[in-house]
Amino acid sequence: VLLPEVDAVLYRVVYLNTCKAVSRFISAVLKRTHRRTAVRTLLIEVFGGATFITGWKRAIPSLTNLRALALIVDEPVLFDHLLGAPFCLEALTVGGKNYPACFPDILASQPDLRKLSLSFEIADSKNASELPALSDPALLPQLRTLAISAHTFPPQCFVHPYAITDLTLIRPAHAGLSHALR
Repeated sequence: VLLPEVDAVLYRVVYLNTCKAVSRFISAVLKRTHRRTAVRTLLIEVFGGATFITGWKRAIPSLTNLRALALIVDEPVLFDHLLGAPFCLEALTVGGKNYPACFPDILASQPDLRKLSLSFEIADSKNASELPALSDPALLPQLRTLAISAHTFPPQCFVHPYAITDLTLIRPAHAGLSHALR
């Protein structure tokens, strides 16, 4: 058994890319309080089904010191558990095959967010046009860095003039590029 101080260093930044690894991580943080409070950066990149949904639901509220989260998954129900989470994110990277309907609510619950990266796979342009516009000026007041896969998540979804200092558009269409430069 490792000392709590060693665990804290090992759990500060965590990258997981299989369901089995995520399940083991969840089990480990739920067993020891000092592990869950040590996690500052969590990166999960799992494609296909997610067998850790139940554990995720129990673990996510316990990660009280989480500051950066990358959640690139195909299962949109995992995003639902970010609503009401006790942590204040400064950086959020999200993506996967399915855009979660609750995503604008997740953004609204994270007023300290400074860096946002979006890379959802929207199946066709019809679905892309149905994405909700992020137009509330109170939403994302601290946002400074934005990176989006513009071919699947068009810049036109951002209709409020955010104080962006760093903008990355991946494969933008002409209309998206024009909108971003306004």
